[in-house]
Parts: sequence; C-alpha cells; structure tokens
Amino acid sequence: MLNEITLIKIAAKIYPLLKDQEMTPSQGLVAICASLDVQSKIVDSMKSFGAVQLSNQKKERSLRNYELYFFKYRKMKNGEILEDFLEDTSALKLVIGVLLPDSLCSEYAECLLIFDESILEHSEDEADAKTEMTNFFEYAKKNSAIICRTIKLFKQQMDVKERKVSLMLKAAACAWCEYFRETKTEEQTQQEKERLMKLIDRWVEISENYFEFDAVSWTIGELFVDYVNSCDDIIIGTTDEVDSAMAKAIERRRGILEGRDFFFVPEELLREACMPLLDSISFLSIKRELHKEGYLLCNNMKNQNYTTKVLITNVFGYSCRIRFLKLRRELFESSMNMGFKGGKKGCFWDA
Repeated sequence: MLNEITLIKIAAKIYPLLKDQEMTPSQGLVAICASLDVQSKIVDSMKSFGAVQLSNQKKERSLRNYELYFFKYRKMKNGEILEDFLEDTSALKLVIGVLLPDSLCSEYAECLLIFDESILEHSEDEADAKTEMTNFFEYAKKNSAIICRTIKLFKQQMDVKERKVSLMLKAAACAWCEYFRETKTEEQTQQEKERLMKLIDRWVEISENYFEFDAVSWTIGELFVDYVNSCDDIIIGTTDEVDSAMAKAIERRRGILEGRDFFFVPEELLREACMPLLDSISFLSIKRELHKEGYLLCNNMKNQNYTTKVLITNVFGYSCRIRFLKLRRELFESSMNMGFKGGKKGCFWDA
C-alpha cells in the first residue's frame, strides 16, 4: 500500500514529466521527522529506492542521471550551500531532519512536509514494495504518453490555490493509478485514488500546522524520558528526601529532583539525552528554544547557562546549593509518552 514515502519516490521517478507540465515546486523539499526512528525509516527507504544521500555539493556535481538527492540536515557555517542545493531543480531534492531551524522552515514553508509517527505503522515488505515500484517505473517508461495525458488532465481540474508540493504529489498519485488500473477494476482504482488524495490532504494539513506545534519541546521531552528510562543508574527523588544514594547520584550528576510542577535536571544529563540531535542543532539552541516556549525557567540568563540553584539538605543536615535546569513537568508528558518508569525512586508516574 502506497504511503507518503512512496509518493515522493513516484514523483521523483516521473519528475521530468511533472516539471514539463509545471507541476513541481520551484524549490526542493524540506522534510521534518517526528522522531529519530521516523528519520531512520525514511532514509533506509530512500536508499533502497536508489536515491543518493549527499554530504556536500562536490559529490552532487560528480553524479548524473539520478531522480532524487537527499541529505540529513546538520549545522552549517555556510547557509549558501543548503540554499544552492534546494534552489537547483534539475532533479527532486530533499533535506531531511528531526529538528530544523525556524528560518529554514519559514523560507521553504511552501515546500515543507512533516513525517509523523504514523509512518512507522506501515509494515509493508520492503522487497514487495521495491518490486511494485520497479513494475510501475517500467510501465511509466513504456507508457509515458499516458502518464503525460494523465498529468495534463489533473492540471486542468486542479485547485490552483493548493501548494505546489501538494499538486505535485496528487499528480504523481494520478499517474500511479493509471498503472494500478492495469491489474485492478475501475471501482478499485477509484477507491485507491480517493485514498491517496485523502492521505495527501492530511499530510499537507499536518505540514501547514507545523508552526503551531512545539516541535523542539516535544522531541526533547520524548528523547529525555526514553534516555532516563533506559539508564538504571539515574535516580529521581525530591529535595526533602536526599538520602545517601540520592546524594551520590546528584554528585555524579545522575540524580533528578522533582516537585509538583517542575523537574530539576542536571544540565549534563539533558545534554547526554540530546546527543543524537547535536549534529543538527546546538545544545545552547535547545535550551534557548525550551526557554522561549516556557518549559525551561531560570532567574537570569547570564552567560546563557539557563541554570537555577537549588538548596539541598542531606540526611546529616548538611545543606548546599547545586545548579540544575528547572523544567516544567509538561515537557515530559505527551499522548505518546506517559513519563518516567514507576521504578525510578519517588516518581509520580508509571509508564
């Protein structure tokens, strides 16, 4: 069954035909993934299709006759390299990442796509999917006149107010349905076409609502909870229950303190949890975004460390002040994640 990834593959394969009919965006696509798992699935699927993953412009210039180029976003000193990549429309281009700069998303808002967790629910056999795609591509080569006529017909009926990326995907879906019709009934073909149009509309709607969604906080919250739950040496307690085990954990920066509305997290711990993302976004930017969205609180931002001193008294009555990141509990709650494991000492929630 076709999904969002497959639609991009189809659009890439018939890209010259779509471009001839002015059915392609004037820029490359920018794709944001809801998680690292989603990104991994997309990258693996693109590679199995034969798409070329790039790391720099020099490599791209040495390659020819590929329909789709992509690369995973990383921090760049020279933004012009990324701009040159996306502005070149000789083939379909795709930049993919979990966290992307707002400036990039705003500049390429018309070409922005969001891959949410639903993409992981598709358990189609990769070998079968690859065979199906190969058969479609052979059909498209032998029946290019039919594909062109289908694209022209869609162009006559399309809603010109829709984003170009949406129109490109819908035109690609129509082309697929011509192949689909070869082995299916007309009723089945119409049902497949309706399904794909609804899928694209939902996909585009999610993408258009991206700027209303706290992508950074959601991603960081998920990453941190998963990291803490996977580490047996991390302890969660309260400021008035600092026994010897908790004191040692705090000393090792493996202790988290909790209250009714906040968690006090060692900065080193949050950085460790965010390591998979630090190729794409700096840790300072992560803290800045969490503060901007109201999840990270601090008394002042001197030197931009965003930490807060917490008074801790151990069982022997000794008191000291230790710096933590003061994070709202809401950061670690979502529809997908119910928080830290109940086995973590003093934690309110059971996952």
